[in-house]
Amino acid sequence: PRGLAFKTRPAESLGKHHTLILIKATGEAVRREHLRGYRERLRVELELAWKPPSPMTTADRLSAVARLLTDHPVPGQSHVGLERGQLTFKAGDLDIVEASFPLHDRAVNARLHAELRRVYVLNDEQLTALRNHYGEEMAFYYAFLNFSCTWLAPMAGLGVLFFLLQYSDADGVYELGYVLFASLSVIWGALVYVFWRRRSHELAVLWDVSSVQEVEDVNPAFRGAVVADKVHGGARPHVPYWSRLPAFSHTAFHMVIQVLVLIVLEYCVYAHWVWLNETYDNPESSIVVYYLHSFVLNSLLYIFLIMYGQYVVWGIVAWWCTGKENWPSMRLFHRNYVAYVFVFIWLDGYMWSLIIGFVHIPLVETYEGDLTEVVFPIWGRLFRTNDHDADYWMAKHDSTIIAMLSTNQIAGLLAENVAPIVVVWYLHRNLRAHRAKLAKRREQQQGSPGGGTGGGGDPTDPLRALSMQAVDEWWLLGYSTQDDYYDTTLFIGYIATYTVIWPVTPLMCWVNNHVELRTDLIKINKAWRRNVPRRVTGIGSWQPALGISIGLSTFLVVAFATISTRHAEVFFRLSQNPAHPDHDYYWNRDTGHVWLSYRFVVLFIWEHLLAAILFLIYFFMPPLSERVRDVRHLKAKRRVDAERREKEEELRRELQGAENQARGFRSTPSGQRILATVSPWGTATLESAETLRRIAKQKEYTEGTQRTLEETIGKPPPLGPVSRAMAWAWDPGAETADATARRNHNHKE
Repeated sequence: PRGLAFKTRPAESLGKHHTLILIKATGEAVRREHLRGYRERLRVELELAWKPPSPMTTADRLSAVARLLTDHPVPGQSHVGLERGQLTFKAGDLDIVEASFPLHDRAVNARLHAELRRVYVLNDEQLTALRNHYGEEMAFYYAFLNFSCTWLAPMAGLGVLFFLLQYSDADGVYELGYVLFASLSVIWGALVYVFWRRRSHELAVLWDVSSVQEVEDVNPAFRGAVVADKVHGGARPHVPYWSRLPAFSHTAFHMVIQVLVLIVLEYCVYAHWVWLNETYDNPESSIVVYYLHSFVLNSLLYIFLIMYGQYVVWGIVAWWCTGKENWPSMRLFHRNYVAYVFVFIWLDGYMWSLIIGFVHIPLVETYEGDLTEVVFPIWGRLFRTNDHDADYWMAKHDSTIIAMLSTNQIAGLLAENVAPIVVVWYLHRNLRAHRAKLAKRREQQQGSPGGGTGGGGDPTDPLRALSMQAVDEWWLLGYSTQDDYYDTTLFIGYIATYTVIWPVTPLMCWVNNHVELRTDLIKINKAWRRNVPRRVTGIGSWQPALGISIGLSTFLVVAFATISTRHAEVFFRLSQNPAHPDHDYYWNRDTGHVWLSYRFVVLFIWEHLLAAILFLIYFFMPPLSERVRDVRHLKAKRRVDAERREKEEELRRELQGAENQARGFRSTPSGQRILATVSPWGTATLESAETLRRIAKQKEYTEGTQRTLEETIGKPPPLGPVSRAMAWAWDPGAETADATARRNHNHKE
């Protein structure tokens, strides 16, 4: 009845036996479901066009099929434990359906990848092609990645120039350039955020999702009451917000535990780093051993133990904690989950710099005792000599950040774009070998029945290729944009923060993002299942996370310039001469550098000035350009005009139908008798078309109809049986000449 056709096939794959159900939806059923979903959107989306665009896109068809499969046939009800677009659920401990997913269209995927890999950046037409095939969720990720490539180019060029500037012999030029470039990197990050906000709105308008109401998929794990929705009508899940306070405390507790674990791991890596530099960074030690420890062991420990190991663990813990908070919809669930993940990845990404730059270096600079006597918990004495001053550790901090950034970028690219493809290639290689072995066994058995889809199946079966593809993709996992957003957002924050330490950071990220722009489709099409398209209005919770990351980078950049390095001493250049009267006030004669306390003063003033600039950029630059505002206003106006014309056409048709009914009734004998015996009330004029429309809708004269007529044109004298039955079709144009004369005006039919 829903236009779905099912074909069942036995399937076997690497010793696992399955029942494979191939589902096909007829074009008419999909079209009707698409129109039904579009009409539902019209109720709440003011900027949506009155008529759906034609033809339907691939993403629209997949969404319609997913609704046919999973939406409850009774309005206002939902399947318990069933996610939108997915049939995967359990009954107790029994897997009813292990997995459900649409198959990849390999031919279209190959054409899209062949077209996109040849361009420098994607234009709106190419992004729209991605949206039509994969849906808005995937298209917005590609648009965000494409936008970052565009904005990284000028910053990469400036970074290279600043990198060359450090070799300049001009006194004070590099320090002054450092201050300007540090400020520019933060302002660049703020501009990236606000202009992406604009770009996101432009794409939302282009793709007709600017006024979309994101689907509130019911959280399968939600436990609460169902109340009436007074805004949108129907029912909605509800739980008092105060009842989540214990769950919030539970989340905070586990977040503190994870942060403490992170600090312990960072402390271990820090201790190894100090011991390494104190022991092997001298002419007598082997340079090979030093670099083996520094750039291999220490960096790998940081990348795999902290950056990725802790990220995976915290992702699991955050998912579990968010589930305890009992959010009624999956949208709210994912919003809070992303917020918790972002808090941790920010601490995870910057904890090393916080320890080295703001604890270790100030400790070495201000400590007046013997550093070799300092005892560290667990590790004991790490300092071997007092010869390494604060300047030495500042240089080591910079080299460590460079190693961390480069290693992290390479490891991230390999983990996200290379490792999944290699794993899937190995898996499919085993599947092909297993099928070949089964086929050979069947040939030896001489005519034994086929071993199912996993063994190759019947070569004459027209669905054989699709069945084999379905079994191959069953082994894959569903794709999520979270890791890609995490990577892109984190490195934009790194650029705003660490560019002053390693000026070629934007260039490295620019190259990485261009590689991902051309290889992500390979990963998505070959290493992951095809997802059911989701209609979204942007990149979701990652957009405010990006803004917060840029805002926090203001303090980090200024602190690096004032506390972790000597570059802020350019502000005290005028008093550097010992003959200057204020020299001793600002400069320490023993070290030859500005006192740490005055560098803190510079930090406070400089950071507040940059924060004020970011505030002006964030809150006074409008999120919508004038062109987008005009387009949205025009779309809303066209929508209202189209809706008004549709209602006028509907009213015209109803009036025409009422006139035709009245004209036919006049020609009947009953109508003639009523015209001859009509009471004075029967000659009353129906003053408005709206009144005639309401009366014409009544198919028989009931007590409710009589009350409606009485309220509209006054209570009439009693009518005869015939008049009572046919009064709804009364035509004022059928009045007699005497009645017309008595009322002194004419009436239209």
